[in-house]
Amino acid sequence: MLRDTKNSRVVHIQKSTILLSDRLRFSAYHHLCQRVCGQHIEMLLTHLLSCHYSIPNGQQLLLGNQVTTFLNNYTPCDIS
Repeated sequence: MLRDTKNSRVVHIQKSTILLSDRLRFSAYHHLCQRVCGQHIEMLLTHLLSCHYSIPNGQQLLLGNQVTTFLNNYTPCDIS
């Protein structure tokens, strides 16, 4: 899950909707939640959604809306 610091909301991206190998899924979520923020998270999500994830159209739309909601309210942080 990703925390929206501006509005103190938590955005959930359901792992069960993503058809990806466990190893790649863990790597993607680890980096998504622990390593990236700001523009980097947007680039990563765009890459993952377009290249790696096989998601039915309805679920992809839902996931896209959740990501958009998160990005629109995201407060950038520093990457150390």
